[in-house]
Amino acid sequence: AMYQSQSARARDEALMAGYIRALAADGAYDPQDLRRILPATAAFGILKYATDMAPYDITYPDTADAVRDAFSRRFKDLTQFLDIAATKRKPDQAGQHEMKAASMENIAPNTVAFPEISYGDDAPSASPEQMSELARTGADLFRENGTFVIRNCLSPDLIHRAFRAFVDGTDSQIADIKSGRALTVGHRRYMISVPTDGVFGSSQLLAAPRLLAVLDDLLGDQFVLGSLTSVLALQGSDAQRWHRDNDPLFPEDPDMEMPPFSIAVLIPLVPLDAEIGATETIPGSHRDALDIRQDPPFARPDIVVGDCYLMDSRLMHRGMANTSTRARPVLSLVYQRAWYRDYQNFTDQPALQMSHDTADKFPQDRRDLISWAITA
Repeated sequence: AMYQSQSARARDEALMAGYIRALAADGAYDPQDLRRILPATAAFGILKYATDMAPYDITYPDTADAVRDAFSRRFKDLTQFLDIAATKRKPDQAGQHEMKAASMENIAPNTVAFPEISYGDDAPSASPEQMSELARTGADLFRENGTFVIRNCLSPDLIHRAFRAFVDGTDSQIADIKSGRALTVGHRRYMISVPTDGVFGSSQLLAAPRLLAVLDDLLGDQFVLGSLTSVLALQGSDAQRWHRDNDPLFPEDPDMEMPPFSIAVLIPLVPLDAEIGATETIPGSHRDALDIRQDPPFARPDIVVGDCYLMDSRLMHRGMANTSTRARPVLSLVYQRAWYRDYQNFTDQPALQMSHDTADKFPQDRRDLISWAITA
C-alpha cells in the first residue's frame, strides 16, 4: 500500500537485495540477519538526522520549510524501506526471490532513448557552420537532459591506442587498488588516476575539437580539465547505487536551475552493451533536487569505440553490473568552470598532473585547459 507503482517497488527491492549481497559478500553477515538488522539502523539514521538539525533556527519560515521537506522525504523513504525489509518469504522461496531481484537490477522500467548527436563519417568535410550548428544542438540536448552521446567524437585508432596503454599499465593499477590510492566507487569498481606521459595526455584526446565545440557552448570561454581518471569495473561487479558525482552547489534550491559548472565526459575504451554494463541515467535529474521521483524515465547508452557521452555532475546515474568475463575500463574527463574544484573525490589521489613537455604539445589556444596542473 505504501507504493503507488509495482515497478517502483520492484526496483527498490532489487536495490535492497544488491545492498544486502554487498554487505554479506565477505561472510561477516548473514543475509537473513541483515534483513532484520537494517530496519533498526535505518530508523536510527533518521533519528541522527533529527539531532543534526538541532542547531538550525527554524523560526525562519524558509528554514522551517526546508527542514520539514527534508524530514518528510526521509520518513517516506524509511516507510518504504521498512515495507520492503519486512517482506515475508518462505524458506523455499528465498533463493527464487533473490534471483528475481538480482535480475531486475539490469532491467530498467520506463526506459527512454538516450539523446545523441552524430558527427558522421563525413564530418571532416563539413563546413564550420555545420559543425557549429551540430555542437549547438548537442549543447541544447545537454541542458535539457543533463546527458547525451556524441557519436564519432574521437578517432577509433586513438581509443585503441589508449586501450593498449591502459592494459600495459595493469601492474600500476593493481598497485593503486591494493594500496588504497584508487577510490572504491562500488563493488569491484575503482576510480584510478591516469598518467599523462603518453596517449592519455595527448591534446587529441583531452582537447578533441568535436568535444570542445560542445563544451565551449556549455561552459563558456574559460574552463579547465579538472580531472582525468579511469573508472574500472572488474568482471562480476555489481550495479552501483544511484548517486550524483558531486553535491549541488545550492541544495536548498529544489529546481537547481543554473548553468552547468562541472561536466564528466566518459570515453569507454571498449564497446558498452548490456552484458559488460553501460551507465544508467535519469535524464533531467540534474535540475531536480529530489534523488529519485516516482517512475522516472531511465536511459542507457550503447557505445561503440570512438563515441563518448557527457553527464552533468548533478545527474542521477549508476554504472550497471558487469556480467561479462572482461574488465570494463572507461576514461572520465571532467571539465569544469575555472573557479570550481572537486573537493569530494580527490583526497588520496591526484586529480590531474602534467609535465611542461606534455603541456607544450597542446595548441596554444587550449593550454589553459591544463596549465593549472603542470607540476614539473
